[in-house]
Amino acid sequence: MASPDRIIYEFGNFRLIPGEGLLLQNGQQVALSLKAFSTLVLLVGRHGHLVGKSELIETVWKDAFVEESAVSRCVWTIRNALGEDSKSGTFIQTIPRRGYRFVGPVSILNDASEFLSKPTELISTGFRLPVLPENENGGPELVLPSESPRRNGGPIAVPSADPPHSRTFPRWAVYLGLAVMIGGVALYFTFANWSTLGKGGTRRIAVLPLKPLDLEVRDPIYDLGIAEALISKLGKEKKLSVRQLDAVRRYADINVDPMTAGKEQSVDYVLSSHYQLAGGKMKVTAQLIDVATGRTQENYAATAELADLFSAQDAIANNIGNKLLARFGSDATEFRSNRGTSNEEAYRNYQQAMTLLDQQRPGSIEKAREYLDHAVELDPNYARAWAGKAYAYSIIWSAGRPSDPEDLPEKYKRSMGAAERALAIDPNLSEAYTSLCENKFAYEFNFDEAEKDCKQAIDLDPNSPLAHSLYSMLLTSRGRSDESFTEIKTAMELEPVSLRNQRVFANALYYARRYGEAIEVYKRLYDLNPDASATHLYLIRALERSGRESEAFDFLISLLVLQKKDDATIERFRAAYASSGWRGVLSERIKTELQEKSPQYSVVAEHYGLLGDKDKAFEYLEKNLPKRHWMKMFYRVDPRFDPLRDDPRFDAMVQRVEAK
Repeated sequence: MASPDRIIYEFGNFRLIPGEGLLLQNGQQVALSLKAFSTLVLLVGRHGHLVGKSELIETVWKDAFVEESAVSRCVWTIRNALGEDSKSGTFIQTIPRRGYRFVGPVSILNDASEFLSKPTELISTGFRLPVLPENENGGPELVLPSESPRRNGGPIAVPSADPPHSRTFPRWAVYLGLAVMIGGVALYFTFANWSTLGKGGTRRIAVLPLKPLDLEVRDPIYDLGIAEALISKLGKEKKLSVRQLDAVRRYADINVDPMTAGKEQSVDYVLSSHYQLAGGKMKVTAQLIDVATGRTQENYAATAELADLFSAQDAIANNIGNKLLARFGSDATEFRSNRGTSNEEAYRNYQQAMTLLDQQRPGSIEKAREYLDHAVELDPNYARAWAGKAYAYSIIWSAGRPSDPEDLPEKYKRSMGAAERALAIDPNLSEAYTSLCENKFAYEFNFDEAEKDCKQAIDLDPNSPLAHSLYSMLLTSRGRSDESFTEIKTAMELEPVSLRNQRVFANALYYARRYGEAIEVYKRLYDLNPDASATHLYLIRALERSGRESEAFDFLISLLVLQKKDDATIERFRAAYASSGWRGVLSERIKTELQEKSPQYSVVAEHYGLLGDKDKAFEYLEKNLPKRHWMKMFYRVDPRFDPLRDDPRFDAMVQRVEAK
């Protein structure tokens, strides 16, 4: 008789291969959680027979304490994946108050080895893309409702009452998804070229946010708090390189596949965990998954009393963390998290805010500020929340359209005040020094002092991708390209999926006049997010300076469409290009920019310089001088003004800008 690991079950257009952890529909992989997959294997293996709820709990959940509702949710997940509802009963029949029976016709192949050895069939299996909620721009985001019920007076995140829906993508979408995924991976290695992580026996690991078995109790104090405690504990071990919480926040969505996260994060292992609450206790079950093989290396479980949530977090982190340390040949340690507050509600609000700031989408920054305001109201000595406020009022990361600088003084004032308050409470807070560096760099143009603060931020937290990324920008503005590339590559190693880091790297290439490499990166960024106007602008400039004007024009038209310019405006650009080539386009861009409510005079000067009219270029640079435009700190190295550099007026202009 064949080993159970080598059996394939076939039903409808599905193939279930227990030994490989695979459910395929028409050759495409269907994503299921571990518990749902195990439940399906049990039901299919006993097809035609009743499987009681108690048997399911004992077999699938083993020693975990769960209620029958967990089984119902698990079966719902399976039905959803199989494309049936509870009334149709095509595959699974509900036996009221007793259990479930798999009623669909099942065929059994006694040996999976022949199927698994066929390369063509494996290649054709494809995969199911993880289903993520969409934001206003059609992109994925973590669901954090803006209007949430409050617990003890503070906003918390709760999921929709409607269960998530999965969908199977057509074959073309699968290949498109593969192309995007491969492109993202290729993009990372193009950026990094080399990696110090994983060398010398160091193991790279991503601790993912925890997932609730019961969505009704979902709370960032569990999802993110326990993950942060584990990350802090494991991060002290030199044999491990642990992704920071900000790098893995995006995986808090319930539908994220751990293997996808592991590949995106370029790690060796992923720790994927679930939690459940019952009888005043919390139980966490975790899997250590080898990303190279997709196999679970070890399972862990820990239970803690919920009387004190922070103590429960630390107890679970110590329990599971010490088992992980032993797994990697290290000694156990006793750890206590330094959250910066003893107020659970303040901590909850802080985590909500930082997740929203990570999204960087319309409305998320304003909502994050509300959460942070509430956090410091609850605990005025919460230094991390004050540092979060400093970041929420960033000049660079949330500046908006550069031609509307009127709000920059207020952002600067609020950001500086919050950073200084944070440091008054905790003088060793890296995040606060990062904000000081940004404000001195982007608003004060005090480059020497900004560099001191950036270095201090990195010294206090060498694993801060934001500090390395910002320091890279500062170094770029000073023409110190080699140092800049070192910093941004470090940031990308720490946070491989960050589009922010990738944009900073692309811009560093552009400012270093490495236009061919910059174009390649900008185009990949465009593929990942075609709605980013900044990517269009820099790509157009890099193409223009490479003499690839026809490509630059195509992306210019794309930008005009993105900016919702009317048909008459777009037609004027087409006519200008047809009659006068790129020079005609430059003239039209000058006219269009000057018609804006708040024209970017530096852009007008840029185009006049390319047209060879230096006097007009300096006229508009002079008009731009009084404006507090944060991009002015790049004047010293900006390729836009290369046609003006041989004129003594330009050096004088740079000196006046940087003296402000």
